[in-house]
Amino acid sequence: MAFDPQVAALDLACLTKVFYGSAPITPAALAKAREVFAQVAFMQIYGSTECGMAAVLRPEDHERWSQCTGREALLSRLRIVDEAGADVAPGAVGEIIVQQRHIGMLGYWRNDAATREAIVDGWIRSGDLARVEADGVFTIVDRRKDVIISGGENIHPGEIEAAIAAHPAVAEVAVFGVPDQAYGESPCAAAVLRAGHHAGADMLDAWCVQHLARYKRPRRFEFHAALPRNASDKVFKTVLRAPHWQGRERMV
Repeated sequence: MAFDPQVAALDLACLTKVFYGSAPITPAALAKAREVFAQVAFMQIYGSTECGMAAVLRPEDHERWSQCTGREALLSRLRIVDEAGADVAPGAVGEIIVQQRHIGMLGYWRNDAATREAIVDGWIRSGDLARVEADGVFTIVDRRKDVIISGGENIHPGEIEAAIAAHPAVAEVAVFGVPDQAYGESPCAAAVLRAGHHAGADMLDAWCVQHLARYKRPRRFEFHAALPRNASDKVFKTVLRAPHWQGRERMV
């Protein structure tokens, strides 16, 4: 993450609150932002068009939980559940569901099938997977549709992305599943390098050896000038993934 070199010369006294969200922020970027804007109260917001604003990480939460997503917001009720719909225990990962009542959507316009799939017994399925922390806090780990199933192991691309993004040569990275003859699918990392830096696949793989379990390491690395993004500025993993799956059916 780069900051304008003139930021130190600016009078930022009037800036007291910063709200951020929509996509994960790397620990390094958040730490740098809190250093540059030392007087600012940071608040992380989590929600969606379907669910509304479901959770918040308050300024006082940042002291202990700065790398987490947040806790249930006012007027919202959310749960983190397993495939059977039961609440998962602390430390476990499940899907976030948000109560439709008060702030959730009524349904998708003229799409009853999608509505029935998204809303179950008054709860909206977010499609987001989260780990339950202590004190009512949770951490988003990935999108359910992006989970890579490799040799029977569930691999969360977000964990791999966080590890690779910490490399000094990497500006941004997206990880997704590609076909693997032995394991069904395996992780592939698409990276954008920082200007003036160089890193090849061997260098990034050596970095992953130090920071990831063996089965989570990408089997392939791609290098791009920029990552494809949608109208909300989120990385379009479907675009990155599509060329690898032509003529094949992905089961996730």
